[in-house]
Amino acid sequence: MGKVLNTFTNTYAGAISRSVDDVVISLANVGEEAIAFGAPVFLDADKKGAKAFAAGDGMDTFLGFATRIGVKTPDTYGGNEAAYNPGEIMSIIVRGSVVVPVEDGDVKIGASVYLSEDGKITAESSGTELTNCRFRGNAGPNGNAEVVLTSRNIQ
Repeated sequence: MGKVLNTFTNTYAGAISRSVDDVVISLANVGEEAIAFGAPVFLDADKKGAKAFAAGDGMDTFLGFATRIGVKTPDTYGGNEAAYNPGEIMSIIVRGSVVVPVEDGDVKIGASVYLSEDGKITAESSGTELTNCRFRGNAGPNGNAEVVLTSRNIQ
């Protein structure tokens, strides 16, 4: 008989946490900075790719979160230091469950997900609300939490 965990223990940002209902797309990082695993990703329609958060980005361009992939393992890049560099093709979860780093806030199941003005994920009701996202539960020991993207924002 299995056990039900009452605390979240998956602490690797960008890890897909439940793979039954996930939708992952691939786009190039057309921005000028690296995008870390678990970071929010936005559409750059002009350059036909994806980019990191910038001031003024909102739900109209929010795609999802950068996901961890096998070729960028902790053995190669160390812990959570791996990222998609400019020009690299990256995997982005647009529906499903993923582990993300949380800056602050009281993370509870069903709580809304927000982006602060500097692009950090938080449970505090300031900044931009990611209306298609909800926290799945508490934050783990490394400050990561599970987020569910309930629907695709950009089809």
